[in-house]
Amino acid sequence: GRGEKPYRDIVLLNAAAAIYVAEKTPDIIEGLKLATAALDSGAAKKSLEKLDFAEVTHFLSPEECMNHLHENPDIVTIDYLLPGMNGIELMEKIKNYNQDIQCIVVSGQEKLDVVIETYQKGAVDYIIKNDNALVNLENSVKNLCKTVKLKQENETLKDQVIDRNKYTSILGNSGPVF
Repeated sequence: GRGEKPYRDIVLLNAAAAIYVAEKTPDIIEGLKLATAALDSGAAKKSLEKLDFAEVTHFLSPEECMNHLHENPDIVTIDYLLPGMNGIELMEKIKNYNQDIQCIVVSGQEKLDVVIETYQKGAVDYIIKNDNALVNLENSVKNLCKTVKLKQENETLKDQVIDRNKYTSILGNSGPVF
C-alpha cells in the first residue's frame, strides 16, 4: 500500500549504506540498485525459507511487527535501524510481550556499546551486515530452531510426566478383591 513506501525506502537506504560500507559497490547509488534488486527478489527471505522448518513473514515497520506478535513467533530478526525506533527498542517491546520470543538483531552498527546493549536487552544473536551476514543469519536461525524444538519437546515431556503422576495419590492400598 501507499503507507509502505516510506518504510521500503528506509529499508532500501539502510541496505544500500550497508552494501556500500561493506565495499560491495563503488558508491551508495550502486548500493541502492543492488539493495533494490535483492529486496525485490526476496533473497534473504528465500534463504531463510529454504530451511524447511522455518516459516518467514516480513514486516516493513515495527508497528506491523508488533501487530502480529499475537501469532507468537519463535524467532524474530530485527534490523537495528527502523522507522520510528531502533531495533533495541522494538526488541524490548517484543520481550515485554513474550520473553520466550528469540530475537536476532541484524545491523551495520559495529559500535561495541550497541552490541553489548543489544545482548543485555535480550538478543540471542547480533549479526553485523557484511559479506557473511546472510550465512550467519541462516546459521543463527537454524541453531535457534533446534533450541526452540528442544524446549518444546522438554515441555511436552514434563507435561507427560505430570499427567502420569497426577493419579498416583488417588490409588488406595486395598487388598485383592478375590
